[in-house]
Amino acid sequence: MNIDILHLHPDARTPTYATDGSACFDLYACEDAVITPWSSTPIRTGIAVALLPGWCLDIRSRSGMAFNHN
Repeated sequence: MNIDILHLHPDARTPTYATDGSACFDLYACEDAVITPWSSTPIRTGIAVALLPGWCLDIRSRSGMAFNHN
């Protein structure tokens, strides 16, 4: 499957697989931010993703990071 990704910011990075056999892409922020425990903050990635009808994009916390650091 091909996924069309549009870079909207000069610092935007295309999502990548970190290791062989990874199930998901790593997504990168294009801005610095501090997220305090038990809070949420919108953070720009600088990309737009075009998906086919019937597909979705699910963004999840990094493996163990949210669990270990709230």
